[in-house]
Amino acid sequence: MIYFKFPFNEKLYATDESSVQQNICFHTFDGSGKIDFTGNMIEVNTGDFAQKNISSRSLPEDKSGFTAETKTEYLHQLEKVMAVIREHKLPKLVYSRRKIFRDFQEIDLKKALKTFANPIRMLSGIFL
Repeated sequence: MIYFKFPFNEKLYATDESSVQQNICFHTFDGSGKIDFTGNMIEVNTGDFAQKNISSRSLPEDKSGFTAETKTEYLHQLEKVMAVIREHKLPKLVYSRRKIFRDFQEIDLKKALKTFANPIRMLSGIFL
């Protein structure tokens, strides 16, 4: 399941997981990977959402084996991103990277969504 907001839109959306149809899909900037979410896109009542308990404790255990990238790997990725921007003459590209946090008790995912969605006005989401 995913909760998300579009840029410059205060409405909150989710997938209802009622079908096998893939309506939401995120692609990597270089097209080498993607994440699909099944279900129909629905608008979420913000009052109902405020009552939900959604924290890092709600998330499944991470079994991806992902390790943090090195500075060299990060700089190489930035070079690739800049090449894509130049090649396609993009006025804007959102580049997201995964940061590994290990020393925490709990993260309030609703608060994190609000923090990311408001100031920078980009597509923001919580993946459950």
